[in-house]
Amino acid sequence: MNCLAVRDHLTALVDGELTQASAAQVREHLTQCADCREEYVAQTALRKAARAWEVEGGGDVWAVVRREIEQPRLSDLLDEIRRLRTELQTLRVEVADLRRQRSAYPSTAPLSTPSVRAFPYAAAPSDLPVNIP
Repeated sequence: MNCLAVRDHLTALVDGELTQASAAQVREHLTQCADCREEYVAQTALRKAARAWEVEGGGDVWAVVRREIEQPRLSDLLDEIRRLRTELQTLRVEVADLRRQRSAYPSTAPLSTPSVRAFPYAAAPSDLPVNIP
């Protein structure tokens, strides 16, 4: 394994999420690479420090973080659905108002393209000098 692959797997190794074969490959690399070993030690220390933190209601910090990431709260989803429904109702009312306003005006003939008039001070192409320095 190269350093890039090992660093991608370090967190999983620290968390015990690797298969035995993958963990063995990462550990083998750690015996040979001081930089990756240093990163492994830092991540292990961070994990131990996080275990020492107090979590409101008790429990492991990582378990709480994982739960927050993996499972959006049902109440949050329901609140978002309610907000979107209200927004949709508001938009429907606005569209209906715009349709009423549009129908209140008499139909007019389609707009024609305005005629283009030459600017009186513009020179015609034939008036321009041929040799421009």
